Amino acid sequence: MGHDEHFLSRLDRVNRPTVEFALALYRDPELVRALLGSNTVPEGAERVALSLGDTERGPFVVVARDGHFVTCLGEGMWPRGLPVLPRSHLDELTQRLGAARTAKAQAQRQVGRHGALGQLISRFYRGGEFLSREEALALRFWAPALFRDLWEIMLSFAGSVNLAREGIAAERDPGAGRHAERLQAFFHGTWAFQHLLTVLVDCDNARDCFDRIAALESAQGGTLLATFTWELLSMGTVGSTLRGAWVSARLGRFALGAQKAWVRNEPGFWPTVSAAYGLTAVGSRQARSRAEVLKFADGLAALPPVDETERARAAIGRYMGSVLRESEASRRWAVTVARNHLFHHSRKFDARVGWVARTPEEIPDDLLVASLLDITTGVFPSGKRAADHLHAVPMVASAPLASLYLPHAVQAQFERSWSTERALAWVRPWQEFLRQRVGPPVRRGESVGRNDPCRCNSGRKFKRCCGA
Repeated sequence: MGHDEHFLSRLDRVNRPTVEFALALYRDPELVRALLGSNTVPEGAERVALSLGDTERGPFVVVARDGHFVTCLGEGMWPRGLPVLPRSHLDELTQRLGAARTAKAQAQRQVGRHGALGQLISRFYRGGEFLSREEALALRFWAPALFRDLWEIMLSFAGSVNLAREGIAAERDPGAGRHAERLQAFFHGTWAFQHLLTVLVDCDNARDCFDRIAALESAQGGTLLATFTWELLSMGTVGSTLRGAWVSARLGRFALGAQKAWVRNEPGFWPTVSAAYGLTAVGSRQARSRAEVLKFADGLAALPPVDETERARAAIGRYMGSVLRESEASRRWAVTVARNHLFHHSRKFDARVGWVARTPEEIPDDLLVASLLDITTGVFPSGKRAADHLHAVPMVASAPLASLYLPHAVQAQFERSWSTERALAWVRPWQEFLRQRVGPPVRRGESVGRNDPCRCNSGRKFKRCCGA
């Protein structure tokens, strides 16, 4: 009689519910392999006892290292000399494996029976702000196998979006009809860059990729990784800035030094605000970076009030410290804003969303972070709005990838389409930044005609004197 047959013959030692649980385990070799491969199984152990109930009293299932089921021990029968895996460990692995299987099934549904993965990737461009939670999680599932290709695509979008924004911002009338095609490409390219970067920094391969980039050349690597967060944080809308904060939190130490350097190299209000969002996110998510970020915030708060810009930067520093030290109060503020924003839209929703909100408090909790990222109003140049939405950073920074996107059933309810105005929302902040960097135009006195008397009182014509 083989191992498995002996196990089946000993199922009479346990009650019916335990028999059903043991058989479910028996029919799930993937789960058993995960259990036997976990760190809790001592190396060299040929057999292990899986507790189906109490860790001390059992009942137990004895499994061989090769995955075969050996026997079943009833309650009170102790597996002498065998390592025991507690029921809590079994339940935890079961839950994790179940979540992985659900993600795989959803990812496969998104690409369809014929494996149309290219269509899913193209949705990151065409989907724009309507990319659904299901689509984002599907690409998150496939991303480890496609990481290098998706990384190259993301890099190309990052470069093209930056060039397009600079070109559009330089136009005298960027909203004119002749620029519509270029604005539309910029709009979709910007969303594609945001979506791809969001998925890739959350990918299993991401940490190794960042380490390799930084190892090639620390200065160059830091610049490259910082460029991504700068692009998001400086787009100027509440949603894109908060998404940039989420990306910064995932980059962690790779973003920390670079964002502090922004403030040293570009000591204006806008770079300070952008860095404040990113650094607050890092300090909120990573406990080991919290003290460093607080020190930076306190240094900003202590800036001497020599002019209006320095006073505004000092205020941002005080807000950073307040948000990091009073995260629960910040969370309450963010929850209120998120509920009100989505409630305003939900009054037009129909029954297909699966819930009804008669008050903002009835908005489902799992939609709150996505609601914050849906806010398209500008962060700049309003100092108050920039400071207020810092309160949303801790809640966004700790959110999983799924929380950043609304489910398809909710996305389908929005009545929006691409428009010139929506694209220009990402251009105007850049124009304001350039204006602040260059400074206001210098007013000159009245122009002097070539044949007018020279202003130096020489008595000669201007063209023969100072204008020569």
